[in-house]
Amino acid sequence: MVSSIPVSCADSDCSKSYIEPLHSGLPAIYINDISVCYDRGCCALENQETVVQALDSISCTIYQDQITALIGHNGAGKTTLIRTLTGEQTPTSGVAVIGDRLVTDPYQRMALRRVVSTCGQTNVLCQQLTVMESITLATLSKGFMLESQIDNIKTMMEQLGLADKADVQAFDLSGGQLRKLCCIIALIGDPKIVMLDEPTSGLDPVSRRCLWRIMQERRQGRCIMLCTQFMDEADVLADRKLFLSGGRLVCAGSSLFLKHLFGCCPTIGISLRSSQDAAKLLESIPPGVHLLNRSGTELQLSVSSSGSIVSSELHLLAETVKILEELQRQNGSPVEAFGVSQANLDEIFMRLENFNTMDVVSAIKNRRLASIVSLKSPDDELKLVTSRVDHSLLELRLDYYKANKLQRSFSKTFGSLLVMNLRRQVRSPVQALCRLVMPLVLLAIVFSVAFVEKKRYELSQSIAKHLTREGHKMSPVDLLENTMKQSQSELIRVPVLPTALSENLVCLFDSSDEEEMATNACLTAFPRAFKTKLMLKPKSVSVDKFVLPTDSLLNPELRQNCENPMADYFSMMWRYFVSTDDDSDPWKTVRLTAVVPFSQYYTIQMEIFVLVLLFSVVPVTYMSDPVEDRSSGVRQQMRVMGLDSKIYWLNTFAIHWIQYAVFIVLSAAMCLVWNRYQSLFLLYNVWIPMLLLGSVSNLLSVYCIGALQRTPSYSVLAIYLFFILFILAVLTFVMTNRIAGAVCVWLVPPLAPMMLPFTAMKMAGYGLLFFELSHLGDIPELQKVFLNYPDTIHSLVAMAFHIVLLFGLLILLDNWPTVYSLGQQCCNKDKAADSHQLKQSQKDDDELGVQTEAQRVLKNPRSDQNLLEVRDVEKVYPNGVRAVRGVTFGAMTGEVFGLLGQNGAGKTTLMSAIVGQLAATRGKVEVRQFDGDWMVSQLGTQLGIIGFCPQHDPIFRRITVEEHLTFYSRVRGIPELLVPEQTDRLIRGLGLAEHRFKAAKELSGGNKRRLCLAIALLGCPSIVVIDEASTGVDPENKRAIWKAIRSLAEGGKRTVVVTTHSMEEVEALCGRVGIMDRGGMIGFGTVQQLRSRYGKAYTLEALLPFSADLHETSSRKSVLKAAIQQQFPQAAVLDDVGASVQFQIPTESVASLSDSIRWLADNKTELNVQYFSLHQMSLDQIFVNMIRQHAEAVLSEKDSATGKSDQGGC
Repeated sequence: MVSSIPVSCADSDCSKSYIEPLHSGLPAIYINDISVCYDRGCCALENQETVVQALDSISCTIYQDQITALIGHNGAGKTTLIRTLTGEQTPTSGVAVIGDRLVTDPYQRMALRRVVSTCGQTNVLCQQLTVMESITLATLSKGFMLESQIDNIKTMMEQLGLADKADVQAFDLSGGQLRKLCCIIALIGDPKIVMLDEPTSGLDPVSRRCLWRIMQERRQGRCIMLCTQFMDEADVLADRKLFLSGGRLVCAGSSLFLKHLFGCCPTIGISLRSSQDAAKLLESIPPGVHLLNRSGTELQLSVSSSGSIVSSELHLLAETVKILEELQRQNGSPVEAFGVSQANLDEIFMRLENFNTMDVVSAIKNRRLASIVSLKSPDDELKLVTSRVDHSLLELRLDYYKANKLQRSFSKTFGSLLVMNLRRQVRSPVQALCRLVMPLVLLAIVFSVAFVEKKRYELSQSIAKHLTREGHKMSPVDLLENTMKQSQSELIRVPVLPTALSENLVCLFDSSDEEEMATNACLTAFPRAFKTKLMLKPKSVSVDKFVLPTDSLLNPELRQNCENPMADYFSMMWRYFVSTDDDSDPWKTVRLTAVVPFSQYYTIQMEIFVLVLLFSVVPVTYMSDPVEDRSSGVRQQMRVMGLDSKIYWLNTFAIHWIQYAVFIVLSAAMCLVWNRYQSLFLLYNVWIPMLLLGSVSNLLSVYCIGALQRTPSYSVLAIYLFFILFILAVLTFVMTNRIAGAVCVWLVPPLAPMMLPFTAMKMAGYGLLFFELSHLGDIPELQKVFLNYPDTIHSLVAMAFHIVLLFGLLILLDNWPTVYSLGQQCCNKDKAADSHQLKQSQKDDDELGVQTEAQRVLKNPRSDQNLLEVRDVEKVYPNGVRAVRGVTFGAMTGEVFGLLGQNGAGKTTLMSAIVGQLAATRGKVEVRQFDGDWMVSQLGTQLGIIGFCPQHDPIFRRITVEEHLTFYSRVRGIPELLVPEQTDRLIRGLGLAEHRFKAAKELSGGNKRRLCLAIALLGCPSIVVIDEASTGVDPENKRAIWKAIRSLAEGGKRTVVVTTHSMEEVEALCGRVGIMDRGGMIGFGTVQQLRSRYGKAYTLEALLPFSADLHETSSRKSVLKAAIQQQFPQAAVLDDVGASVQFQIPTESVASLSDSIRWLADNKTELNVQYFSLHQMSLDQIFVNMIRQHAEAVLSEKDSATGKSDQGGC
């Protein structure tokens, strides 16, 4: 319990001018003077400080029933603060209190396990569990039964569009769906504190707003904290914002307080008929209105703020709008159009990054912050951010690259890929350990065991089995001692024994009849010369007769003392030759030198086991390479850039096989240590087949298992390793049974190469014991017997068969989507893909832009205006889902074209069809070459006309920036003389000069995106396709990437196609925009056209004073809604979240924008509104409305079609 910290301790900072006082609300978290320091230690560079101050004396209070947003730049300390509050990070100094528990005390923190719930920046999920299984596991871990939470869970799943994904495994979900699942897990149960780190990262605008609503609905009785890079999210969703910079708290408060603090105000955008009219217009605006930005005929004005948006400034805004209205009504007016936009905190925070935190705090105290903020415009700040970037280096030099066409060759591509793979392996400690150190250790074990085994083998080449009742010890020879009274004529004395023993030791057989019968008995019972004679007979007994299982013939009494399968034959001889009725005779003794069964022999010969283990385990370490290439997107990027799959697999196999072969050769050389293995028999019959067949079979087995994985998994490697050890153990038993051995060899590919050395070693060992020899070369006709042995034949033929089978399986798995699609098309070619095809809305306004663009492209195909044409493209998946529905558009020369849509709208499928990853079911995608000829887009991508920047960066973690560009340049086929020059131009042109020699894993998210963009620009393509240009990138790098993208289209020689979820990105980059939903294009045109066509309304945002009393808040909203709807007829509530209300006011309800602003300013106090903003609908709002209206239209048509069907059925 905490008693030493008073409740008001953290509130002492509320008196500071940069923290908004808040007297209502129950404190939930106290943060008192928290500091966190990291020690770089030996990793610090020469000019770097050894200590990093992640958090610097932060103190604040976070309240219950509120959503608090942590905002700031990358490295500001947001995530560190979250980690400190959850107990993952121990602070250097200071304390944090949740409820009455010290978070910084590990013992008190245990009591908060059911109180605090978190959602980290990365998705922490078990990939093999389904959505509902993951939620169930989280619910149980929080101490709740699933039944008590199921209604809440289902509601959230329906709101976030996961209701139909309950039985889908996590690895089958998209990135946005995984993010939704993690947020649901954080909100289930009854947590009092919920901490979310970038909860809406990667979500489309519709999904973001759904998640906002869920958090708003569940904030009562809770404290919700979130980190976010999106200023609009913090502005709309959060009640309070904590702005961190450099590990310090810059300011804290509501949106109104921050906008008051930083001098924010609405901006006025003006489109002029001519850029020459700008000077005249600026002269007519009243004092206090400043030019914020100017680009051609576009002007952006801001109303000067001296600290707050007071009535006088609102009247100034109204006066400025009135002047513009009057100018627009004049004949020959310089003003074509104008509008009022919402205030934005994002750009102001960007400008503050270059300022010292203490200077900002000092400026706030002295009320000089507004003057500091207004020193630079956004473009000026962007110039500072990109001051070391020369975007002119990205210019498309058409004539230059016409003269230097791409020159892709097998040798250059193969060589560059080989060098890249070698670098990856050398720089990976894990791969070096598994592929170099571990095999060498095993070889060292074999080498050390060699001397021990050699000495033991020289001392005793056979094992004695004592089968006597009394345990008498005799000389280890294969003889029968007979003291019974039998006719001496039936016995022949053994001539090879010492004289002292020859009186009582006899041989069993000496006649031809007896010799014939002996072929079914044990050969070890005969003299050496007799054994050789039997071996050379046509129907002789080969050494495999020594490995037979025991059966019922074995005397039960002997079985207790003998584990040797050969005891069967000795049991028969015992009963046939020396059986008497007198079992009590103590002198009835058999002593023999038995040949040890294989299950015991290989454990004694440890070198065999280790060598086979080495051969079987080494390929497991190569599994991660193709899996990593596929999961990181590198494989797909190489394929898009024209790298043939045959080259990739041949290169991968070559580098792995060479390493594998080295260890096989070393293993073969190790056998020379033993005298008994110094023979060409093992080289010709074991090591060469294993090198040529076994290694190939094992590598293909590993590749096929890797092809079934989506991401690298150490668990799969461990399971496969244990499987290898298991089949090694199984092998020792199946070799005593020919049928079982043959079945296992054919069904289990890794077992076939193992069988060969074990069979050879078994024959060699038994041959040496059988003939009482020391060298393999002395065994007569060993190779002939070995090659005719069934196990050998099965092993060799099975390896060849497995190579063919596994090679075909690998091709099938590598091209599974294509093969599956073709197979389904063949099976369903006579079936309609969709018997109930839904039509798009038939409203003229909804289809006007789409129809206009379709007519432009289809009436004049292959137009000189376009570089890319998508004509009536449709993609139907094998399961009947129409991912793309007849999309048509053309991307013009010199433009940045934006493709918008929520998750599942079909953007990625359409993008894949454009770059040639997927084949369209119907329609064409064509691109124009430098010389004016047209070709299909897939071929254009491979020839370098299209450059593709995918959503997930296709980079190698341990390869530097320069090495990446050099490698992909050679894959692309850029002439060798141009590789250094183009690499240098892209590095400098995208601001990567200081990161040239850094490995990719050391780059920030923004610099990784720059590197990915540089890869897409290799070969200077005329069309650049970028998927999610700035997702997950901090604001600074985001704007730098935008600047680079805009520069790509400058000059009118190149086209850029961008897909994005960010409306801010669209407005900053795109000239024309296409909006997709349910596979179809539902809106098309420029940003301004979309606003004019679909945004025929104003948005009024009103922020009410915060109140913990929901009834009071609801009453205030009712009064506000009634007043607004009375003043503006047909006004409708667009959104009602927390203390914020959004209205949609049709333009016909606003007779005069200036009069409306003046009315709102005059009635601000009476309406009980803290802050308001009247502006045109943003593109984000237009997008959400269009998606909502289209969904309603589709649902209506589906209901109508269902009704007609039911009516017809009746």
